[in-house]
Amino acid sequence: MTTYNFSSEPITRGTNAIVPSQLLKSIFLFLNVSFIMLGGCATTKTEQQKEVTKTADTQTDKKEIATIDYKGIIPSRNSSLRAYSAECSVNTTLNDTPLQGECSIDILRTDSLKMIINGPFGILVGKLSATNERLLYFDAMQMQVLEGNTESKELQERLPIPLAYNDFIHLLRCEVPFEPQAYSVHKIDTAKNVMLIAYSSDPRYVDFAQVSMKDSTLLTYQRKSRKDEVLFNVNYADHSMKNAVRFPNKISLQFPPRKMSASFTVTKLDINPANGQYLFNVPKNVTRQQYK
Repeated sequence: MTTYNFSSEPITRGTNAIVPSQLLKSIFLFLNVSFIMLGGCATTKTEQQKEVTKTADTQTDKKEIATIDYKGIIPSRNSSLRAYSAECSVNTTLNDTPLQGECSIDILRTDSLKMIINGPFGILVGKLSATNERLLYFDAMQMQVLEGNTESKELQERLPIPLAYNDFIHLLRCEVPFEPQAYSVHKIDTAKNVMLIAYSSDPRYVDFAQVSMKDSTLLTYQRKSRKDEVLFNVNYADHSMKNAVRFPNKISLQFPPRKMSASFTVTKLDINPANGQYLFNVPKNVTRQQYK
């Protein structure tokens, strides 16, 4: 996994490529909250200065870089993607223990989300339904329901990967979580035709996104704490067009603090379906825990 470092140095064009980087209950908890919502080795100032002075074809000086509108390459909101329904095979690793399962994902704009996770042999692990205000998680293994405000810190602490709904829903839509204009161009690699952008407005962390300069496709999204710890990393690959929407068929996630990783392979995808179901019923005999 490549990691990225934030620097206040001017953007540089480099020749080095920017390369993108328990059990049953844990599968569901990990998939739902990490698949969401979910921040290279950094070059030093001296190394960056050296890159700028190189004479390779992929180099341009600072003056030329400043005159090119690279901000226009930063991916905008995917307005063509109103909803989608996907079925995926899932391979996860928790503390070096491999686990396999399947999941279905239904999303309506950024308003509603439903996920159903099955473990080996089709055993139901759990279900998740969420909006930008409320979250309900049915733990089928423990026969309990956790529900409450999506932003509840106490509720988030009950989940292995506490991430904000905004991060979760946008990353599932393969979009940057914040408005595009909030990102700055951090580094450009014309040899690989990719650009690294950064979001540094939050005092707790810095986000990096690797973007294709050819079509603005999001390739990698990474969040790092201000202490330089990778909090999560998402890689998108094997993109294809369907109903005029470009979407990845493979999504890989890594959560170093939890020693977790997961790989999703889309086996069926329906873009902008006419109807979608985003709620589900839970058994009456389950225990319920409310969070404000």
